Amino acid sequence: MKVTILGAGLAGLSAAYHLDKDYEIYEAESEAGGLCRTVKEKGFVIDYGPHLFFSKDEYVQRFLNKLLKKNLHELESSTGQYSFGRFLRYPYNVNLYGAPVEIIKYCILGYVEALYRSKKKKAENYHDWCLYNFGKGYARHFMLPYAKKVWTVDPKRMTTDWIGKRIFLPTLEQILEGALHKSDSRLNYITNFRYPLHGGMSSMIAGLTKKTGHIHYNKKAVGIDVRAKKILFQDGDSIHYENVVSTIPLPEMIKMVPDAPLSVREAAARLIHNSVMIINIGVNRSNLSEFHWIYFDGDEPFYRIHFPSKLSGFNSPGGTEAVSIEIAYSRFRPLPKEDLFDLSIRKLKDAGILRPSDNIIYRNSTNLRYAYVIYDRHRKACANRVREFLHKHGIETCGRFGEWAYLWMDQSILSGRRAAEAIAGLR
Repeated sequence: MKVTILGAGLAGLSAAYHLDKDYEIYEAESEAGGLCRTVKEKGFVIDYGPHLFFSKDEYVQRFLNKLLKKNLHELESSTGQYSFGRFLRYPYNVNLYGAPVEIIKYCILGYVEALYRSKKKKAENYHDWCLYNFGKGYARHFMLPYAKKVWTVDPKRMTTDWIGKRIFLPTLEQILEGALHKSDSRLNYITNFRYPLHGGMSSMIAGLTKKTGHIHYNKKAVGIDVRAKKILFQDGDSIHYENVVSTIPLPEMIKMVPDAPLSVREAAARLIHNSVMIINIGVNRSNLSEFHWIYFDGDEPFYRIHFPSKLSGFNSPGGTEAVSIEIAYSRFRPLPKEDLFDLSIRKLKDAGILRPSDNIIYRNSTNLRYAYVIYDRHRKACANRVREFLHKHGIETCGRFGEWAYLWMDQSILSGRRAAEAIAGLR
């Protein structure tokens, strides 16, 4: 019997790719890609968020080269941070130059104090991690406000096991250098990256679907009988399975299993995540910013924006530019009640990115119900409990919401490969 794959996002397609041809993929949407999809309208090419290839993993690099071949070019990253009504280079911890003098002094003194007082302290949450590693200045003015915006919860509720290489830990010398001089150094986890010249990230998905095939679209799973090994779809169809690879978010997966024990249902209910509303606008002017993307830690509703045509000149018509705006929300912090287009445009004008005379020639929005996993103290144990139950019944889970982890694209590719290898080991 063929392997059943639920979800044709990046991880699901990777699992299929590594399983060869003995599988069938069932996708709830009318197109493949999951979070790696691309909006293509009126000459604008806009991904679901700024997706980039910056992996150092040699296998992933070979994998991407096979899929995209000559449709890849490399860029040197240029990242900004908007704070105190001005633009700074990112990461802020080594680019204080240009910030108000009082803030620079507060951040550096706080860092020095933390450096000598916090060496032996172990942070129990992300709030304390910021204080222990960067001091009160950085934590208060940059890190904690931004964390609240993107994660939508109090940083004291978050653990630290998601950080890894995502936040650069500088030396005192690097901090002082970045405070005294405008620096072009890129001390960040992304220094260079690759991106498709044509078609946005959907070009990678197109390459994968061409190699994998066997995809059934508009097939949303709504019920799973783990005893009879049967999957029911929304359209009334059903299939029997032997082994399953699922990329469906764990809480949604357990809702489909009526025989799941109470402990498993309770564990799934404790897994939390945020959502992201993406607001895209097209402007009748190009060169809106020198940066590829910009982080915002102030009272703007959005935490990040990016400029698709900075990633490829083929992503917008000549003489125009798109801005893709990300607004995080959750049950802990709902979306603003004001019209999000009007609010975002007003705040972009306040920041000087848009001019009063700019004409908005394109509008589009995308709602990512599942965007990022929130790392709280329940995440690891609850995710493991759910995955162990599913594994016991022949269901391997992979991808960001199948593993319930903060995975980048390269990690999602490898997650799909691991799931395929696990299934191959069972057969």
